[in-house]
Amino acid sequence: MSLASPRRTWSRPDGCRILVSCSGRAHGSDSLSINRTFTLSLLNVLTMPLATRIESRRFEQTKLLAADAMLKVAADARRAYVNVVAAQQSAAYAEQVKDSAGAGAELALRDAAGG
Repeated sequence: MSLASPRRTWSRPDGCRILVSCSGRAHGSDSLSINRTFTLSLLNVLTMPLATRIESRRFEQTKLLAADAMLKVAADARRAYVNVVAAQQSAAYAEQVKDSAGAGAELALRDAAGG
């Protein structure tokens, strides 16, 4: 009596395939054997150095983009700080101008009253 040889194959995202086959009574033997075979696509093996270089460059590009974004945020923050300081100084100057105008008006009133 011959048993069918069931096979099961699993594929992983990295291209590695696992093939498991069970065969009973192989060559008249009563033992049950399980054969496991790991196969990796030859194309994946040949292109692995190229893929590694591409992913390395992509990682460097991502790091540079992140650094660029960080520098833009820092520049925007510095620009906003300078604008706040300039607005505070403008307000202080406007207050000085108002005080000077008030003092000039009071002096003009005293001079007009004194004759």
